[in-house]
Amino acid sequence: MRVRHGEELPTALHELGLRSGQPNLVLIGGASKMNVKELNGIRSLFVEGLVPAIAALDATVIDGGTDAGIMQLMGQARAITGETFPLIGVTVAGKVTTPDRIDHSGKGTFLEPHHTHFVLVPGTHWGDESPWLFRVADVLAARAASLTILVNGGEIAWEDVTQSVKAGHRRQRSNSQHYCECLA
Repeated sequence: MRVRHGEELPTALHELGLRSGQPNLVLIGGASKMNVKELNGIRSLFVEGLVPAIAALDATVIDGGTDAGIMQLMGQARAITGETFPLIGVTVAGKVTTPDRIDHSGKGTFLEPHHTHFVLVPGTHWGDESPWLFRVADVLAARAASLTILVNGGEIAWEDVTQSVKAGHRRQRSNSQHYCECLA
């Protein structure tokens, strides 16, 4: 689903068949610069820890949706375990290759194939999706809890953390809960 304005999110997410009022996890951090050794070092955290916990809580996961780093790892862990929770990729429309937008230059980034939904947001630079991750989380959580987990990451992860903190302040005033947890 492509969205251009924040006001479109509730309708767009409803049209995707996503329900609000569910707890969610916003996963932020390392993408294309994480190497195989780093990913293998945290694979069990995803397969044996995060994915079963998410499923037990009947939660939704929101991440950047590309086929790289922790987003790839989350998609693979969900597939390996056979869990069925919604896994939503929120990514910049101008940076990804989609069936309706093939990037013949070879510079377009592929979407991770095990995600259940994608929300393509305006922008042409990585990081433009940062505020959108938390807008999607806010709409889907409604009054339920939302948790942000940072795993690895670089400069864009700092922007994501800033957006998480801002979302926590907004959510705090609405009597819901938003937590941020950082993992090395």
